[in-house]
Amino acid sequence: MIFPTISVILTVFDQADCLTETLESLSNQTLQPYEVIIVNDGSRDGSQRIIDCYIEQNPDWKSYETENRGVSKARNFGLQIASGMYVIFLDGDDIFSKELILSFSEGCLSLPDVVVCRAREFDHDTYLSTPMSWSVRKTYLPHMRIFSSSNLRGTVCYTFMGWAWDKLFKRDYLLKNDFRFPELKNSEDLVFVYSAIMFATSISVVDEELISHRVMRKYSLSNNLGKSPEDFAKAIMLLEKRMKTKSSVWYQEKTCFIQWALDFYLWAQRGAYGNSNAGGKSIFYINELKQLYLSELDKRQYFPFLRWRILADTCRGKSNFCSSFLYYLSCLIKFGSRRSVFILFSKVIRQIRYILGY
Repeated sequence: MIFPTISVILTVFDQADCLTETLESLSNQTLQPYEVIIVNDGSRDGSQRIIDCYIEQNPDWKSYETENRGVSKARNFGLQIASGMYVIFLDGDDIFSKELILSFSEGCLSLPDVVVCRAREFDHDTYLSTPMSWSVRKTYLPHMRIFSSSNLRGTVCYTFMGWAWDKLFKRDYLLKNDFRFPELKNSEDLVFVYSAIMFATSISVVDEELISHRVMRKYSLSNNLGKSPEDFAKAIMLLEKRMKTKSSVWYQEKTCFIQWALDFYLWAQRGAYGNSNAGGKSIFYINELKQLYLSELDKRQYFPFLRWRILADTCRGKSNFCSSFLYYLSCLIKFGSRRSVFILFSKVIRQIRYILGY
């Protein structure tokens, strides 16, 4: 069987503490990818030495060292030089199933624009692991193998997560529609990913856990929202602007997008500012989203837990305990008890290790 060619674009920045695991899992694939492009985005911790070792073992792999310009430029560079029919943007700290490339190759035999897989998450320190059942919400998927966003029983923002590493994209589709990662310090994925899925005419889901996504790593970009606290608001506005370029997309997604945007904003604001009400223009934008949310509210609720986030935000500055309780209640409703237990046990084990001096 002849599969469509897949280019792996792996971005690396200061991940020497876990990069060997990542590259080992990539080199042990049942079916080798058409090409592997590793972009070292100015690492300062010896990551390149690890990369060089695997380049020697895998002569078809390519390595590029660049100045530290951010993950968006690194991915866009990889997309520019890739030559496979499909591309996947992997992170340098995740671990991949041996069947990753094979399963994705089988998933794109019908040549869809986008292919999505399921995943697990695991704690960087404790290695506790749990399925990410909420990363692809099966409840909202249609009963067909190939579908478009208009076939979803929910909408794109609620059915899928806005990250790139669990998705395969047809390269010509990306280039034709000028989909690129915006140059932001965080939240850049969601602009690229949600735009690509919303505009796609054909989407496929591989119902397998093909990636173990590393969380709780101290220097992960997702744990550093406070360094560029306005970027998540910029990302939301960029996505809205892109959606409005196609009236059918905006009409279909508008109500859910407003709810999703407010929910994401409340989560990101908490991560960037803690319980303070700092944020300048961001506060104005969040109030605008609230007004839109209330005015656009209809009987079809995709984000029923959002009301708890709003209540938590209302309590900010009045009662930190009440605000935190409502916030974590919303997380429990959104992600389910299994993930809550996973996070709780990870924190307990980490605290025990700290006390014992590990």
